[in-house]
Amino acid sequence: MLKNRIYKYFSKEIIKTFLTVLFAFTAIAWTVRAVNFLDLIVENGFSVKTYLLYSFLNISNIMTKFIPLTFLLALTLSIVKFEKQNEFLILWTSGLKKIKLINLFFLLSIFILILQLLFAVFITPFFLEKSRKLIRTSSVDALSAIVKTNDFSDSFKSTTFFIEKKDSNNEMQNVLEDSGASTVEISDVFSTAAEASEMPIVDSIDTWNKFYKTETKIVNGNAVQMTQEEIKIQKDKATKRLKNGNYDIPSEAKSSIDIATNIFAGQNGISKEQLTKLLSDIGQIESQYNTKIQYKGGPARSYWQVEAASAIDTLEQNAASNNPIFGKDFEKQFAYLIKGKSSTKVLKYLSSLSNSKMQKLLLDNSDLAATIALGIVLNRQ
Repeated sequence: MLKNRIYKYFSKEIIKTFLTVLFAFTAIAWTVRAVNFLDLIVENGFSVKTYLLYSFLNISNIMTKFIPLTFLLALTLSIVKFEKQNEFLILWTSGLKKIKLINLFFLLSIFILILQLLFAVFITPFFLEKSRKLIRTSSVDALSAIVKTNDFSDSFKSTTFFIEKKDSNNEMQNVLEDSGASTVEISDVFSTAAEASEMPIVDSIDTWNKFYKTETKIVNGNAVQMTQEEIKIQKDKATKRLKNGNYDIPSEAKSSIDIATNIFAGQNGISKEQLTKLLSDIGQIESQYNTKIQYKGGPARSYWQVEAASAIDTLEQNAASNNPIFGKDFEKQFAYLIKGKSSTKVLKYLSSLSNSKMQKLLLDNSDLAATIALGIVLNRQ
């Protein structure tokens, strides 16, 4: 009877410390993540309610990553506490065997392991899917996030605007477009917020520059940060290739883009429509949809000029993650790649390929190339 009380006391103290530390870590990390999610309001124009719900739905993802470390710290802190209070000494002198206490710690570890698996396999994926669905189905409430003054905007289909200023009546003054200048009231551009939510608002050139092409260059085998002038030249070249959105996409590429954006819709708070525009623009910037093989026999393949090394690196990172962005939809879409290989998953199989095999696959499989290209961007964000 006394031993049972002792076991309950130790278990209660360890679990109490575990929950306290886990709450503290989660609160700190969630606060930082919530600040990053402010872009949903500032840049993407979603409502405060959508922002709060999206942030809340990401708590389980943060908790899952902290559970193992938190238990280790809780166990360590509890042992130090028991030792300082001479509670272990009392137990040993009362005849309690050390192996009994070790078994208790082992059972608690098994419990935490089951909890971790429960979160990683069921709870976190459920809430992440809910968060992606929330972004897909939510409308944009703030048109000011789309239409900005003193800036060129290619967020509208087949049109580029430059708005000099807005007056007190919320009318845009000196709006420049392909046909010239005019004064347009906001209600003339979009009749409803729902219509605005259908317009892609991701800056393709900035996203391509930072997360796909990147702002580094190789000098003597080392990655070196590009100068501002070099970055400007790189972005200007991309802008020229985009031709204000007036370019044609082959039917094969369109189908691949649709597959890729279906897989990642809602990832990082980005809708399918936004991802479609982004991936379409990346293809135009990289190859202008004229070739699948990099100029002068370089290593990149497909319309999106994906390098095998970059593809494998991204896949390896996700294969080692508890919550890979290449999730269930990705596995389902490309299950045919592992036909006859029942002991593995698509992500694990692809991450284990050699550079030469991956390069050939990127050239032959446009759907996979488009998906990996988009995955590289989302993984780096």
